[in-house]
This record gives sequence, C-alpha cells and structure tokens, in this order.
Amino acid sequence: MECGDIIYISTLPRSDGITVTVPGVILALGTLSYLWATPGVAPGFFDMFVLAFVERLFRPTYKKDDLVLGKKLGEGSFGVVYRASLAKKYSKDGDVVLKWATEYGAVEVWMNERVRRACANSCADFLYGFLESSSKRGAEYWLIWRYQGEATLADLLQSKEFPYNVEALILGEIQD
Repeated sequence: MECGDIIYISTLPRSDGITVTVPGVILALGTLSYLWATPGVAPGFFDMFVLAFVERLFRPTYKKDDLVLGKKLGEGSFGVVYRASLAKKYSKDGDVVLKWATEYGAVEVWMNERVRRACANSCADFLYGFLESSSKRGAEYWLIWRYQGEATLADLLQSKEFPYNVEALILGEIQD
C-alpha cells in the first residue's frame, strides 16, 4: 500500500445516505413508467403471482360431471362449442357455454383467466377451465363461459346497425 492511497481515500466526500440527482430521478421515473405502462410488466407480474393465486382459492371449480351437455352451437379449428347447463347443485347459475378445446386448451384457459381479471366487464364472463382425462381421447381441456345469448359475431357483423349493435351489447345497454 502506498502512502498516497491513504491520503486519496481520506479526501473523498463521505456519503451520508442516498444522493438524489436529476439523472437518477429521470432514470427512476423512466423505469417505473416502463414497468407500469400498458400492457405492463409489473401489473402482469402482480396478476400472475398474486391475483391468480388468490382467485384459485376462492373461485368455484367445476368438472365434466357437473355439466349437462345441450345443443352443439358450433365447431372450429380449435374445438367444439356446446350450450350446456350446470348440474343441480349449481342450478342457480343458469346456462353456460362449454368448449371442448382440441388444440391450445391450456393457453386458452390462461388467456381467458387473465382477460377476466384485467377487463372483466369488456368480454364474455369466463367461469372456469379445466383438464379432464378421457379413456378414449386422453387429456382434454374444457372451458366454461356464462351463456350470453343467441347472437353470434357473424350475426352482429351482418346487421345493418353494425358496429353500433356491438357497442350496445358490450356496454350493456340492451339485453339479447
């Protein structure tokens, strides 16, 4: 150790705590705005690790035996959709829409749960999604939404009142 090193260190200003500087404040505000900007890293983290966990504790769960299949509503590349009703113990909930997901079921369940928490009043009321094992087909995903009415997106698009008819349904001004 050189004698000059001791003198140099002893002449440095001592820090008594956090020093606030203009560039530091700008960097902190920029970081916070990035984390909370839409769609948001921080809200997504909070949703995934806090809200989703709490929701799993308190939301009702269903299984295939709790559902009574009704009329087939449609079929597409990602599955078959049925109108269904819940078993007797859930009868107060009314009719539901049930989708048997043939592809990407886990992703669809996650996406619908996230959308339900993020913008609950702007989309169909997603109730639950679950994985059910079948002896014939193996594992299959089932997704349940509250029944919203007979109108389909195709019906709404073909209407002369489009897009105002969609706005009225989304905002809840009329019931279908």
